Amino acid sequence: MENFDLKKYLKEGKLNENESILSDEEMDLAGNMLRKMHQQLNPTLDIEKSKAIIDFTIATLQEMY
Repeated sequence: MENFDLKKYLKEGKLNENESILSDEEMDLAGNMLRKMHQQLNPTLDIEKSKAIIDFTIATLQEMY
């Protein structure tokens, strides 16, 4: 599987496609979990650490599939 390209994904408008798959409650839950994780791992909002968190999260999800 190739690496995930967020910019390409957003350009293709696929973000809206996923909104129809997830309920509002599921999106709220996922958003809350991601915010809590990010606050715990990167309370100073360091941009490089944020990038590392995103890369790690995407890689972990890709391994599941």
